[in-house]
Amino acid sequence: MRGFVALELPDAVRQQLAALGRRLQPLGDVRSTPTSQLHVTLKFLGDVDDAQAGAIGRHLAAARWQRLQLRPAGLGQFPPRGAPRVLWAGLGGDTAPLAALARELETLATGLGVAGEDRPFRAHVTLGRCRSPRGAAALQRALQELGAGLDGPDFTATTVTLFRSEPGPAGAVHTPIAHAQLS
Repeated sequence: MRGFVALELPDAVRQQLAALGRRLQPLGDVRSTPTSQLHVTLKFLGDVDDAQAGAIGRHLAAARWQRLQLRPAGLGQFPPRGAPRVLWAGLGGDTAPLAALARELETLATGLGVAGEDRPFRAHVTLGRCRSPRGAAALQRALQELGAGLDGPDFTATTVTLFRSEPGPAGAVHTPIAHAQLS
């Protein structure tokens, strides 16, 4: 299966971020992330076998992680310079414990034979992907302008989920496989 582990967002936060994505969409060749799929990826797994997915699911079921106080904070792009390919909202608040959680999942996954990340973890929510460089300058201006005013509201993150990701004609379908409740 193709999968990833992510921090789920409360519905109000997903709605807020989806609205920002919709404001960016007409400025360039942007495909917005569907509201229901907005999340914070902690570990992209790629293709994993049943044994690897099962081990990750068991780890989540046994995990005892603390709830995190987070908030949307700022907008940006990947790559950081040049024409954007990914538009994102950053996170503020308990980002150090969030990064520690991502490192724990990275260590677990690489120990199971999953490819490691070559980039450091950056807490973000993908708002959309640019299919071409059309509108790059307008998008970059909007990211600065809209991002300057994005600081909150605070929310409590309570769930980490292992998702199966299956490609489909309307985009990927994400199905939850296992959860960890943050306490």
